[in-house]
Amino acid sequence: MEMNDAEKLKGTGGWLGLYILLGFLDLISVPVICLFPTVETVSRAVLIICNAIACFLLIKKNSNAVKWTRLFLWSQMGVDAAFFLFHAPDFLWTWSSGRNYYEAFFAIRGTLGGIFSAWIWLSYFEKSERVKLNFPDSLLPAPSNQSVRLWNWVGVIVILIYLPLTVYGQVLKAQIKPIIRESIKKGGTSVGSLLRNPLALQKEALRKLWESKH
Repeated sequence: MEMNDAEKLKGTGGWLGLYILLGFLDLISVPVICLFPTVETVSRAVLIICNAIACFLLIKKNSNAVKWTRLFLWSQMGVDAAFFLFHAPDFLWTWSSGRNYYEAFFAIRGTLGGIFSAWIWLSYFEKSERVKLNFPDSLLPAPSNQSVRLWNWVGVIVILIYLPLTVYGQVLKAQIKPIIRESIKKGGTSVGSLLRNPLALQKEALRKLWESKH
């Protein structure tokens, strides 16, 4: 690496800066998540807080910052994989039996999104020249070719599953927007209730969408 390139990579800018920014922005969702405590939402809130701590350590260039960040990302992947396995049977059962599968669909799409995000950022922290330059103590032994191929295949499989689900999810969200607006317009749903429990409102809109189609 040339001296000029090394100078450009000093500091927590670039993609590393984006990761830190997103980590702190995620904190905004913690109070909302805590309004509806479940095992899943509490787990996500804890992970968000842990990631924010890791991001703070990255800014301070703590020697253990990248290790803590990797630990968070592996934890996120593990938690989302566990909840995917929890929601998948419900989705498969409702879908195969002709029942309303929309809610279960959004649940598994969310977990796959978390797995995909963790895979992307773990790959970044493994290969990034900026990370290697600013956190030399975080370097890991070079992985074997077999491990690299396996890791890449995991990413390919997740992408091939997640992207179509994302497109379908956006289609469903576009279809329930008029239902939500109509519910608010008729007074069935107040803006206050929308702010207090948006997930319940989405669930109700998805139920009405399903009933309109079946």
